[in-house]
Amino acid sequence: MKKFILLFALLVSLVANAQVTPEMISLVDKGVTISNVETVAAATSQTIHDAIIKWVATTYKNPKYVIKGDTPSIITIKGDGPYLKDPSIDIRYTVTVTFEIKEGRYKWTITDAKVSRPDLSSIEIPLQVTKNQSIEDIANKFSPYVENFQNSIKESCSEDW
Repeated sequence: MKKFILLFALLVSLVANAQVTPEMISLVDKGVTISNVETVAAATSQTIHDAIIKWVATTYKNPKYVIKGDTPSIITIKGDGPYLKDPSIDIRYTVTVTFEIKEGRYKWTITDAKVSRPDLSSIEIPLQVTKNQSIEDIANKFSPYVENFQNSIKESCSEDW
């Protein structure tokens, strides 16, 4: 019964937190920053660190290329957001994600988000709020990417219990 309750609580927390909301988005000079703090109950900082590295390894074709910094308390990656591609046209989003890790929690921050159309040009344009793209549009665009790493990290951390 305890396992069932724990599993139910875990599933509820995954569904409740796995979405980017407009409140997580800050407008910065020439772009946006998206961040939030996630709680991973009873997980050590090492367990969270290992779960993030595992997510990077399974998400990106060349994990060593996208990892720009890796210490016990901070991991920084930079690369194409695999869940941010538009299937109808060749639009790519390149992002920098920083994970700050502490016991039982981590803070993720997406910065330096850029948009490109590789089929037309190699120019990258900073992701911005415009009359054609609201904060809500950006939140909806980034939700699948964020949900993917949130769920993967929580799942990996719960495997150790």
